[in-house]
Amino acid sequence: TGKSRGRIYMLGVHPEHRGRGLGRKLLLAGMRQLKGKGLEVVEITVDSQNVAAVGLYRSLGFEVVEDTLWYEKVIG
Repeated sequence: TGKSRGRIYMLGVHPEHRGRGLGRKLLLAGMRQLKGKGLEVVEITVDSQNVAAVGLYRSLGFEVVEDTLWYEKVIG
């Protein structure tokens, strides 16, 4: 689409501080910043096995738009 986009990259909360709503607060603050800059769409990447993050993003209305695979090979 022709909408202006912003990306939040590597959002995380230290394990000792999880479960307090900090991830939600950080994400909402980032979204406000992007919207304040005139951006219309927010993109964020998450490991599909990170159940808590996936749940958070879905609860805030994010939708999966791409499923990416990550490959590796041991060479030494």
